[in-house]
Amino acid sequence: MKDSGAASQTARRLKPAAQYLRVSSAAQKHSVGYQENQIALFCAREGFEIVRTYSDLGRTGLTARGRTGLARLVADVCNTPEFGTLLVADPSRWGRYQDPDEAAHYEFLCRAGGVDVRYCNIDPGDVDSSPADHVIKAVTRLLAAEFSRQRSEHTQLGLARVTARGGWGGGSAPFGFGRVAEGPCQKVPHPLHAGQLKPHPSSLVKLAWGPPHEVATVRRIFDDLLREVWRPSQIAKRLNADAISCRGGDWTARKVRAVLQNELVIGVLATGKSVWKLRERERRVAPEDWQRQTILPAMISQDSFCEARRRLAGE
Repeated sequence: MKDSGAASQTARRLKPAAQYLRVSSAAQKHSVGYQENQIALFCAREGFEIVRTYSDLGRTGLTARGRTGLARLVADVCNTPEFGTLLVADPSRWGRYQDPDEAAHYEFLCRAGGVDVRYCNIDPGDVDSSPADHVIKAVTRLLAAEFSRQRSEHTQLGLARVTARGGWGGGSAPFGFGRVAEGPCQKVPHPLHAGQLKPHPSSLVKLAWGPPHEVATVRRIFDDLLREVWRPSQIAKRLNADAISCRGGDWTARKVRAVLQNELVIGVLATGKSVWKLRERERRVAPEDWQRQTILPAMISQDSFCEARRRLAGE
């Protein structure tokens, strides 16, 4: 009984703390477990008890947008929370912002609200940080930002190599087209279903004509515009009336325009339409500066495509 009383007294002396967890992809289960383990070891050593968990799983560290866990944390800190310390595995969990001061900003908000922030991987065990500790945190934030910058650069270079070989850069194929995988493991092009990954890392994903009913619908849309002289809104209304399927809901004028303006219908893949790196504001590139290459047989004649563009521009 005496040991039980001592244990309960020790438990009451544990200091309440919250923890913040973040990973860029929900598939990074090992990363989440690693962060939790680091924090648990820190709690055992420093005498903390986790009373609240804030998490953003599958959320990029390049921006705070969409991170509900971080938003709840900031809101609670500003309203007298039940904890006096926030435990974070390392400074990069705040984010890999290209402006390192942005990560420091959230730490400052916590401290201004009376919540001390402790980093389990670099914290020396002393609450009063020395100038050297501040330098370590600043360098860690800079390294986190540089890591994201290099990853982005490598991704852009890899994407450029894929498209230079006539490959598809990623995402769903446009209406009327499908994806196929080519490579050492496929003697013939292997069709890929929506959301299906390529079967081998060395495989190259390319575009091909889609299901026959989608190809027929693409051709019908051009015929309705050029022969029937219908507007995109009228074409969409007619397609819906005839129960012609469209990916992701009913046909709209916008979807019809997307089909009419897609250069893939004449077999041309246009890339480099915009520049958008590391969550910066997207910068559109003029059409004459796009990179173009022929990768497929034409589904629509060049003359029909040019006439469709002329009519759309004249609306």
